[in-house]
Amino acid sequence: MNLLKIALPMTLGILLAGCQKQPDPVFPKAGEYRDVPAFTWVILNEKDLQAKYLAFGGTIPEGGKLTGFAAQNKATGAQYVYTLPIKNVDDDATLVFGHEVLHIILGSYHPKYPGS
Repeated sequence: MNLLKIALPMTLGILLAGCQKQPDPVFPKAGEYRDVPAFTWVILNEKDLQAKYLAFGGTIPEGGKLTGFAAQNKATGAQYVYTLPIKNVDDDATLVFGHEVLHIILGSYHPKYPGS
């Protein structure tokens, strides 16, 4: 996973509507075991999240809103998940966090979108 495909932006519209079912073996089946790589979770405000993403070389589509991304340090292999703060257990930031963790575990599991 190279900088997890250069830090993956997630807009809620893409997150909720864009993830399409992919063919096996991307998603695990019942009874499988998957090792989950260690990662560091970095919680930022909107301004700092966007600045960090742009520093990784990412682009944000016109009118898009960055809600989180996953990245890997190429030199060390360290994995990172960057999100906005979670306010309660079932809020949008919680969904984004889980989505980004899946990128660390499964890689790029949905089609690329313009600006991503």
